[in-house]
Amino acid sequence: MRAVDEQVDRLARLEAELLERAPAWRLYPVVQALQALRGVQWLVAITVVAELGDLTRFDSPRQLGAFVGLIPSEYSSGPARIRLCKRFRRLVARGKHPNVAVTAIARELIAFMWAIAKEVTVTA
Repeated sequence: MRAVDEQVDRLARLEAELLERAPAWRLYPVVQALQALRGVQWLVAITVVAELGDLTRFDSPRQLGAFVGLIPSEYSSGPARIRLCKRFRRLVARGKHPNVAVTAIARELIAFMWAIAKEVTVTA
């Protein structure tokens, strides 16, 4: 129990330090903007940007999706509304394996992140 408590405390300290230092980071506006997506909280947003860097270095969302291993098997067009939970349920109801549905949703979510980063970079 003590080992678990120590790790929880360590994680809290690390997160507090990230919160303190992040506003000085040049990519912080992207981190803030990504939090507009449902299910993308601060820690998820900062982790994605820390791992991938400047999302706008990719020419397209397809290129970003390929980079992270979400090679598209279909092209989905339409407005970038947050409707991914509903889409997941529809895919599974149509008989898609849940892992296939999760991959499709992740691909769409990373494309939304790219579009948001592109918008933030343009307006900055």
